[in-house]
Amino acid sequence: MPKPPYRNARQLYADMELEAQGARRATIPFPAAYPPPPEPPRPQTQNPFVRLWQWFKKLVRAVLS
Repeated sequence: MPKPPYRNARQLYADMELEAQGARRATIPFPAAYPPPPEPPRPQTQNPFVRLWQWFKKLVRAVLS
């Protein structure tokens, strides 16, 4: 059975090392999709009125939920 192509040299050398030890290569499936990265934090504004409005919106959402 032919071996799959190697993704990088590290995988190739690991396989060569296993063959030298007489072990079979264990195939680890590559994950199909990684979870999406977390959203970056929004920049904090210095305007006190904007911050007050954001706090008020958050308060209203908390009361209504």
